[in-house]
Amino acid sequence: MAHLRIGAVSERTGVPASTLRYLEDQGLLVAERVGGQRRFPPGIVGRVERILALQAAGCTLQEIAALLGDPGDPAWREVALRRLPRLVELQARVAELTRVLEAGLRGEDPPSGPHRNAGSWRAW
Repeated sequence: MAHLRIGAVSERTGVPASTLRYLEDQGLLVAERVGGQRRFPPGIVGRVERILALQAAGCTLQEIAALLGDPGDPAWREVALRRLPRLVELQARVAELTRVLEAGLRGEDPPSGPHRNAGSWRAW
């Protein structure tokens, strides 16, 4: 796969070009300059998606930089240990929401769970 221009990365990820430039300025993305234009390596879309997922999980850009680095680095381990409980919590919440939506698609009331106090869609 060829290197991608910033517009193509923006289109494929849904991230504005200005944000991609900012992430590059922060050292989270690396681009070559060809004729004055940024050219991102083929794996950039996956890297941007990982950055977005980590941001959605509440990680700071500094934490994201550490987590995108070497797992053997002490900073990586420190951030991973600090963030892991939050990620486990988010995973549980997503699983619960999945069960609720699946129940709705089957025409059933939402299953009871720790984040609801009623068993009907109207109360949910």
